[in-house]
Amino acid sequence: MSDKPKNLAAVELGKLGGRAGGQARAATLSPERRVRIARQAALKRWAKRGAESTRKRLGGKRHPTELEARIIATATRMFADRGFHTMTMRDVAREARVGLSTIYLFFADKRDLYVRCSIALAERYAQKQRYVMEQVQEGPERVYAFTYAYCRIQSDPAFPKLIHRQLLDKDMGVLKPLAEGIFLRQFVELSKSAALIVGKDKADFVTFAIFATGFGLIRLSPLSEHIGVSLPISGSPDAIAIGTLSLLFPAVDWQEISSSLDHRLGAAYSQ
Repeated sequence: MSDKPKNLAAVELGKLGGRAGGQARAATLSPERRVRIARQAALKRWAKRGAESTRKRLGGKRHPTELEARIIATATRMFADRGFHTMTMRDVAREARVGLSTIYLFFADKRDLYVRCSIALAERYAQKQRYVMEQVQEGPERVYAFTYAYCRIQSDPAFPKLIHRQLLDKDMGVLKPLAEGIFLRQFVELSKSAALIVGKDKADFVTFAIFATGFGLIRLSPLSEHIGVSLPISGSPDAIAIGTLSLLFPAVDWQEISSSLDHRLGAAYSQ
């Protein structure tokens, strides 16, 4: 028999999930206690894989580790395919091929995981958007680059399934960090370029209209054929960007701007 000391945190966690009454014993503990036990066990298990550096980051904002990023990517795909209520943390652990305790090392509960997936997806597109806008000068070109990037975001099936649920429910737990951490920067940058076309007094309104029009055209265009409406645009992001901006800035030749930026914008999204 081995004299190797037992990992007491792992033993305690095992009791919670054991086959013989584990769920009943787990039910007697508070969610906070279960999370604490899970984190302790996971930190021990992943000690050889950089858990010490992870522990230092638990108390504040941190960049995702490779393992954490893999869990987020897996969960994002699952939330988009199955929705929030039809999956469990155990499902995510199984799909990501990690232990359940490892999931709780990084995420307090399913709600926390869902929020992190939503923010990570939005931030990934925001990085692309910032890169695209940096390739062009202030004014119409930057307005088009932003709108094109925004339509690319809205065309991703995963994004609306994660974000739009929060919009419908007015879930500020997700919407507030998205608004303050990502969309505020985008709005300010876009408004500055819009002001060069329509003036400062109308810039904020027009900027908001770009968000709303692009969103509506992408989300509602599938309904057009069922109500007998022929839209003058296709479902591609560049076509919707041109259609959106032509409605709001009819004096600008957006088709010409699109053609001049096509190579640079396409290259940004092929990376």
